[in-house]
Amino acid sequence: MRNGFITREKIDRTLANWEWRALYQHASLIALPAISYDHCPIVLNLNQIQRREKNFKFEAFWVDHDECENAVRKGWDKENIHGCDWEGITRKIENCKEELKKWSKKTFKRADKEIYKLKDELKKLQDSNLTQEKQERIQLIKENIIVL
Repeated sequence: MRNGFITREKIDRTLANWEWRALYQHASLIALPAISYDHCPIVLNLNQIQRREKNFKFEAFWVDHDECENAVRKGWDKENIHGCDWEGITRKIENCKEELKKWSKKTFKRADKEIYKLKDELKKLQDSNLTQEKQERIQLIKENIIVL
């Protein structure tokens, strides 16, 4: 909605020549739903087939949760290692990582799946005939995505 009017044109473009297409045969281009701005981000996937293992990332918001410290403590205390040998400390850190992963999965229930579902709904609404009710729903979905 801009100046009281809804603009529903997608003018973003991509160009590729035959040589590029031959190099990247599995490439795909998708327009994601507009969430924070009135533009749809375009994502270029060069190789859809490849799958890689997820890296562990400690989420900063975990420390605000009461049970986070317990998960870290449980992992750290799992093995009784005396002294400061590097291998023992590395094992303790790995134990903490595993406990945090289990705790997070149980506590936070995969927000990424909920975000994916909301983005799908948002895309359908943005591509439909917009009514005042749908615009309000779009705004609510955007706010929910940002919170998640």
